Amino acid sequence: MLEEALSRFHGEILQTPPLYSALKLHGYRLADLTRAGVKVEVRPRPVTCHAIQCVQFSPPSFTLEVHCGGGFYIRSLVHDLGNALGSCAHVRELHRYQQGPFTEQDMLDSNEWTMQNILIAIQKAKETHAAFLECPRTKANLPLSTSETQKFSTV
Repeated sequence: MLEEALSRFHGEILQTPPLYSALKLHGYRLADLTRAGVKVEVRPRPVTCHAIQCVQFSPPSFTLEVHCGGGFYIRSLVHDLGNALGSCAHVRELHRYQQGPFTEQDMLDSNEWTMQNILIAIQKAKETHAAFLECPRTKANLPLSTSETQKFSTV
């Protein structure tokens, strides 16, 4: 059932962003509007899932590896997948392997967050990814994808 349900989320799909997100509506973050009790209507938008697979299955939990394009919300995927399975699901753990040109090798662990280490990481990023950092972001030149592994449980 899981493998069949996953196949529905591969390719270009319509996805409704979560209300608790940084997405902006009229200049305000959806999360801030939602917390303030403002009723907002969020419309589905086209997003791309390049690849999705279950890499660990231990009911009621399983782990997914998702290779997706920009604007893709893993929490929405998990919610929709739970519905497709006739249940519900939530994110238990999220690990991002890549964002744009930045990979795990570029990441600092939280115990490494010192001013010196952060400045060194910024300098390294400027040297390694100068073209990406210098050009203004538009839909035409955004990175093609991000890779994430997602763990969640069905209830």
